[in-house]
Amino acid sequence: MVIDSSKKTITLEDGTSVAIDSPEGFRLLSHLWTMAGISQKYSYGFSWLGRPIIQMPDDMIRIQEVITQVKPNLIIETGVAHGGSLVYYASLLRLLHRGCGALVIGVDREIREVNRIAIAEARALYRLPLHTIEGDSVAASTIEKVDEIIDPDAWVIPPKCLVVLDSNHSYQHVLAEMRAYAKYVSIGSYMVVTDGIIEEWSEDNPARAARDYVAENSDRWKIVEPEWPFNEGHVRNRVTGWPGCFVQRVGK
Repeated sequence: MVIDSSKKTITLEDGTSVAIDSPEGFRLLSHLWTMAGISQKYSYGFSWLGRPIIQMPDDMIRIQEVITQVKPNLIIETGVAHGGSLVYYASLLRLLHRGCGALVIGVDREIREVNRIAIAEARALYRLPLHTIEGDSVAASTIEKVDEIIDPDAWVIPPKCLVVLDSNHSYQHVLAEMRAYAKYVSIGSYMVVTDGIIEEWSEDNPARAARDYVAENSDRWKIVEPEWPFNEGHVRNRVTGWPGCFVQRVGK
């Protein structure tokens, strides 16, 4: 691919020429930009309410749009790191549900003490509906802890759940997570399989796990691109590190 800034064109390997300022030109350039950003750890420069979030802002805004549309009162996220995304999701649910009857659960094999303390401080300061579980996300003992917390009989309003998978991004682990956490996802809601862009350089990636899981369960799940609630521009493709990430439950 050759970029000619003077002619404002992109020439592909097959000789096809694309205008830089066209939707396709933007798609190609934004993909290159995203790949360059990964090598430079671009996503490591953002935080939410003081906690590092380690995600591209584009992806966080898009998942906010999905959460606003689905209106889950329960979000389970595997992978905690610094806790920024947990705090983000919890603040969204607090707004959507006025602080009542909502919960975000973060699951991680190891939550460092400094992060545990900071998450607890953010939870107290902003009155966030947030709980963490330390353990391997696919271990039976961890799933039992999740089950205990979200026992439907203990909820005044039945839980409507969305799941975000953002821990170990290997193919086998993500596939195991999808099989373990699918039972929690409400019809019409999603399992969001993050960091599928790893597929650009490795066969061992989350995007392949998502496709294979859907192939195994095509009567109940499909990969979709949620509609944008607002778009007066010409761009129709997400700028994302999470391609093919929204796996929607469509049946029992």
